[in-house]
Amino acid sequence: MKFASADARLTFCEDVGAGAFVVYPLDAELLATAARLQSRYADLPLGLVDAAVFVTSEALGERTVATLGHLDFGILRTSDGRALDIVP
Repeated sequence: MKFASADARLTFCEDVGAGAFVVYPLDAELLATAARLQSRYADLPLGLVDAAVFVTSEALGERTVATLGHLDFGILRTSDGRALDIVP
């Protein structure tokens, strides 16, 4: 959300509070998986948050992710070799 305006960030947080989105907990196992993903893609400027979003999406079986990080998410592959669908 670093590219979003203050109003957009506030609206998003209010929507989360209203139940429009589910906030999934990042446990120790997913955190370690995210760190391994960062190591596997060490040539990318892949931050921990994007890595965590990716591995959480895969763990949940979610094939679509909303992100502005098209570069990273366009390169990353799931354990079965597929890319996630990126929106917008």
